Amino acid sequence: MRNATFGRRTWSPEYTSVRILSWVVILAGLWQITAPFLLNFTHEQTAMRNAIVTGVALSLFAGLGAFGFGRWSRTTISAFNWLACLTGLWLLISPFVLQYREVAPAFWSAIVVGLLSFLIAGFTASQKHGLATPETN
Repeated sequence: MRNATFGRRTWSPEYTSVRILSWVVILAGLWQITAPFLLNFTHEQTAMRNAIVTGVALSLFAGLGAFGFGRWSRTTISAFNWLACLTGLWLLISPFVLQYREVAPAFWSAIVVGLLSFLIAGFTASQKHGLATPETN
């Protein structure tokens, strides 16, 4: 695969893949923020608050992980992706810990978004990516 160029920086194909996958996690976080209103579980305060807070956290961590390249070290970027992964893990267990399993829309939204985020953010956090060496002519 060829390196991708964004502005004056040249990025490895792995970075481009990680950035695309991070967008999936960002969108999952945005879904989680809107889920209480779209799926009508605003009456369940615990589930609603959990969905909004974890959605904001997912979008923030995945966004910082995706767009921090060139600004922060690889360790910092990886840490943001690991935080998104842990947020996904929390979403997986939160219906059981916070006891809102009986609220089906909230339960399934948390499980699906949690699993998706846990797997994708864990994968992106474990990748070795960053600036590629400039191609010479």
